[in-house]
Amino acid sequence: SEHEEARHVPIVATLAVLALYIAMGALLFAQWESWHVLDGAYFCFITFTTIGFGDLVPGKGTVAESKAGKAAMCALFLLFGMIVMAMSFKLMQDEIMSKFRRIARRFGFVKQNMNDPG
Repeated sequence: SEHEEARHVPIVATLAVLALYIAMGALLFAQWESWHVLDGAYFCFITFTTIGFGDLVPGKGTVAESKAGKAAMCALFLLFGMIVMAMSFKLMQDEIMSKFRRIARRFGFVKQNMNDPG
């Protein structure tokens, strides 16, 4: 279907964008907070997925003069990261469901409906 083809995004591309954004955050927090890069990546993943354990908190070791600006930039980065994470999960879900529908039709588990995309 034309509508589904317009939304087709390979899972590998989706994971690559997600990994790149997490890597950017890891480097950013390693620089700003003097964290290890893996701690920065862990913090980004836990925050983007809204798990949020609270074991790492940015801004504790920040100088007071730069605290407000960094807090605002951090909030925007994390907000955009949650958007990227949610969008990535949705794109991967759509791709996997499309593959399952195709397999189900191929084996005759589901009849193809004229209105059914894919």
